[in-house]
Amino acid sequence: MWIWGGILLVLGYLATGSFMVYDAWSAGLTGSEVWRGVPFLTLTLLFLIGLMVFSVTTRHLGGALQHNRHERKRLQAKLRERELGVSSQAEAVLLQHLPRDMSDAVLVHDESGVIVYANPQAHRLFDYEPGALEQRPLAQLIPPWRNDEVAESTDVERVVTDQRTQRLTRRGRLVMVSLSASPLKDPAGQGIARICVIRDISQQQAADDQARLIQSAIQHSDQPMAVVDAFSERNVLFWNQAMVNALPPGDAYETKGTLTQLLRDLDVSGRYEPLREAEQGRDILIGTDRVWLAQLTPLSQGRNAPSELLLSCVDITELHRQHQQVAASEQQLAQNWKHSSQPMCLSDHRGRLLQQNPAFGKLFQSPLPDSLAPALANGEWDRIHEQMQAHGAADCRASVQVGPDAYLEVQVQVIALEEHNHQPRWFWNWRDDSKGHQQRNAESWARSVLHSSSEGIATTNAQGFIDFINPAAESMLGCRAADVVGLSSEHLLKPLMAEHQSPIDRALRLGRSLAPLKVSVASDTDTPRTLRIVAGPSHNGNGQLVGGVLHIHDITDMERDASEMTHFARHDGLTGLLNRREFLLRVDETLETVRSGQSENVLAYLDLDKFKPVNDSVGHAAGDELLRQISTLIREQLRKSDLLGRLGGDEFGILFYRCDLDEADRLMAKALKGLHDFRFHWGEQSFQIGASVGLVAIAPDAGSGEELLAMADTACYAAKQAGRNRVQVYAGDMAQSVEQGSLWPQILQRAIEADQFTVDFDHASAGSTNALPGYARMQLRLHRGGELLPLDHLRAEAKRCGLAAELERWQIGYGFEQLRQQPDTGSWLALPVDAEMFSSNQFIDFARAQAERTGIDPGRVVFEFSEPDVMFRLSQLSEAMNRLVKCGFRCGLTQFTFSSGILACLRMLPLQVIELDPRLTRMQGEDQPSQNILVDAAVRLGHLQGYRVIAVVDDHTDLIQWVQDLQVDYLFTVNESGTGQETSPDESRSGHYG
Repeated sequence: MWIWGGILLVLGYLATGSFMVYDAWSAGLTGSEVWRGVPFLTLTLLFLIGLMVFSVTTRHLGGALQHNRHERKRLQAKLRERELGVSSQAEAVLLQHLPRDMSDAVLVHDESGVIVYANPQAHRLFDYEPGALEQRPLAQLIPPWRNDEVAESTDVERVVTDQRTQRLTRRGRLVMVSLSASPLKDPAGQGIARICVIRDISQQQAADDQARLIQSAIQHSDQPMAVVDAFSERNVLFWNQAMVNALPPGDAYETKGTLTQLLRDLDVSGRYEPLREAEQGRDILIGTDRVWLAQLTPLSQGRNAPSELLLSCVDITELHRQHQQVAASEQQLAQNWKHSSQPMCLSDHRGRLLQQNPAFGKLFQSPLPDSLAPALANGEWDRIHEQMQAHGAADCRASVQVGPDAYLEVQVQVIALEEHNHQPRWFWNWRDDSKGHQQRNAESWARSVLHSSSEGIATTNAQGFIDFINPAAESMLGCRAADVVGLSSEHLLKPLMAEHQSPIDRALRLGRSLAPLKVSVASDTDTPRTLRIVAGPSHNGNGQLVGGVLHIHDITDMERDASEMTHFARHDGLTGLLNRREFLLRVDETLETVRSGQSENVLAYLDLDKFKPVNDSVGHAAGDELLRQISTLIREQLRKSDLLGRLGGDEFGILFYRCDLDEADRLMAKALKGLHDFRFHWGEQSFQIGASVGLVAIAPDAGSGEELLAMADTACYAAKQAGRNRVQVYAGDMAQSVEQGSLWPQILQRAIEADQFTVDFDHASAGSTNALPGYARMQLRLHRGGELLPLDHLRAEAKRCGLAAELERWQIGYGFEQLRQQPDTGSWLALPVDAEMFSSNQFIDFARAQAERTGIDPGRVVFEFSEPDVMFRLSQLSEAMNRLVKCGFRCGLTQFTFSSGILACLRMLPLQVIELDPRLTRMQGEDQPSQNILVDAAVRLGHLQGYRVIAVVDDHTDLIQWVQDLQVDYLFTVNESGTGQETSPDESRSGHYG
């Protein structure tokens, strides 16, 4: 527009100038006059040009101003953006410094879900190097199966508060987290990013799961349990149904109340106060109706103070009642002892007088003799001592010196009692035949003993009428003495027996004892009780028949235990397979069928390869689990008719019925392939196991199962020498080529003759504060092929070579010699002995002869027998142990499992020491209160029986402290490789005792 304005202005100027010149010319002005007006025109023109320039400038200036206004707005917007950028930078600085001091992880991501910031805690939580999370998509942290959370997690406008979810680390590990998120907005209120605060709650989740597991275990336990808080009120938070059932019936238990109220409801009768002083231990709660063994166990873990306590109760009413009966019986016996007019005394097995009643003091003139041996005239002491050694009792007439020149004829009865304070005791009952009232007092004392006996006893007169029945018989037969005394014996047993004549009447008529009878009687439980009844006549001192006697034994538990013992005796406790003894019996049976020409059979001997590294690297618990899995794997590869047994260690035997060598070879090749493909996993470690197998056809000319097994073993050794992991069939000349099998007789014979064994002495530490003698166990081993072979392996090879007896004699002789070199210590030495060898009397005689030769005190020697051997040879070992105790030695039981079978046999075994099975202590833990109570009950039982209790635990401070709190007497600590330290081959042949 301003261009057109300029053009019009110039045209106007030209027109004006033209008119002015025309007017001058018209007026007659000259040219000079006309040009005088030029300056005016020039000024006018300059004015117009300036006006035009001003217009143009004004136009341009207005545009410039307009442009400046837009530019100013743009600059203001840019300034605002700059200010916003400064704010974001400040916020970023805040995010970079403040979260570093936080314990939670912090992430910031933009609208596209890319992480723009992560604090160090976030990098540690998700296993990333510092700075490696930035510029990564947030979706990488979300597990693939939670794809629905990807869109929600990248929404910057979404607010999240304490959301529990799963996140994925760089190494693929799942982490349970609590997520809180809030948006970061611009000044306009639009979300531009989101900050996430993440907390690792994996441990909390595991603790919650563990708490639910504990609560479920408590709820389903048949043992009364309750959970109380650990504060002064002791409020009951939870109890299980077993606790509700233990409470008296009523409707007052809707509110659980406090621990004090709960214990009152259990009929504790005020004895709940001692429990408060034993929160970390146990206490016996005696109520009006029930007796409980209670324990409070903290449920918290770590160093924090417990917030909850677990109250577990075991009903020991019956055990407490029996204990009271025993105490009452002992008190009654003590009263009878003190007030009886019958002379009685106690002595040791050498005749040294230990205790006597007042009547005994009247028998001898003062002073009393120190020993009964010189008081018995005419060599009577030797005769009584011989009877006691043979039968444990003696009943004879004797002449007793009661003064310098005075003698008295008496009838003396001697009975060997259980050891007291680890000393054998003999009970002496003296009766003057010239005084009838002493005989009546003796009968009264005998009846009091029968009255307190746990064996049911009933007696009749010569006509068969009942004149006595003790409380035990009343309980077994379900009758009362007041109702049956004076009646014929038929009224006592007729309801139980189908026979018309009472067994006592038959015994009186025949004049001899009858064979034992078994009868079944009803009981309070659904299971009937089984009674063993023995009837026989009773004679006086002159041989005249004076009546009958009925002995009643409750053998219900014994028969049940016998069934369990039969199973335990035939099967391996670890794998459940047949053990070596039962497997060999089956081989012998198969050999008989082969000799009769009925079938063709094959025997296989399988020895695992690379088994020892498993035990050495990850421990014996892993080795046990591997043996169980291998047993299952081998069983799956065999036919249903084939028989699998564990021969010991990592060795197995397989009996193929109705099978030739080719078929057996094919089956074993299939089993070896399965073993080769098998991988054993323990923790983060993996192992590959192989096996070598020897096969032998069961030929009719084979001597025995042991010979067949030795042939298969020889073939197995040949397979190992040929490269392992293969099957080898036995050939006739193979025994000459297998060095391991052929050299064992020479190796053992040379070791026995030249004393080449390695002997270590494992010394136990004192488990309690009581002053006890030292305790050590002798460990016999032998170096062979770079290995230190244990005693069990040596015994197995010695039995094959016929040197088992020589090996056992060497061990006994060496142990006694070590005791002779330490005469003043008074400590005990434990010798693990072969139960099969000690079933015969020759080894007991040998041990006694060695003790006399070395001059040691037999009481310092403890012969240890394992529980499986005792269960398998109960009757033989019971007799052998009694003979050892009579010789002055001590007997111990190892691998004590506290099972019902061994508990039923304890009364038959003269034990002084028991060693708990290591598996009892290895299963201990804060989450196993029932296991803790079981171990504690085993220790209490041992102390109640007067045993020295030994525990074997892993070398772990918490386990050792826990076992010491149980007040065990001795403690062996072991590492993963076993008890004690190994001796290298170039060291001396043995360690030294002391």
